Amino acid sequence: MNEPRSSQPIAYRTSFRWEHNREGELASSLHPHRPPLHIDLGGPGDHWTPGELLVGAVESCTVATLLALARRSGLMLAACSSNATGTLEADKHGYSFSVIALSIHVTVTTEADRERAAAIIRQAEETCFVCRSLNTNVTVDYTIEVVGSPDAGRR
Repeated sequence: MNEPRSSQPIAYRTSFRWEHNREGELASSLHPHRPPLHIDLGGPGDHWTPGELLVGAVESCTVATLLALARRSGLMLAACSSNATGTLEADKHGYSFSVIALSIHVTVTTEADRERAAAIIRQAEETCFVCRSLNTNVTVDYTIEVVGSPDAGRR
């Protein structure tokens, strides 16, 4: 299993300031962001929304975890790409994500690395701290391609 490097908690601090025209500014130290309302809720539709940020956080954390685990294990990836879709649904309590589905495509350079890559992807899925912090179903589908090989392994 993935052991934490430090027993000390890590604090992520943000601040939000509402501005005009249904826009606000979200900041995290040096990283400002302007998340408006979703276009379906009357927003302009030209910026990342909080829902997109959440789906992006799940995707980027899972991939960053995968890349860190690969590097730590000595697995060299030739390429890695992904996409994610979050499904927002209403129930009697309001809106929430029913599922966030990730699709990861990894390219390795040898056939022997295919199973190692699959194991690391599964470990990343289990240990991504953003995914572990959410009360929603996160699924990860993946393909592993060996450079020069016409067949790709699919889960």
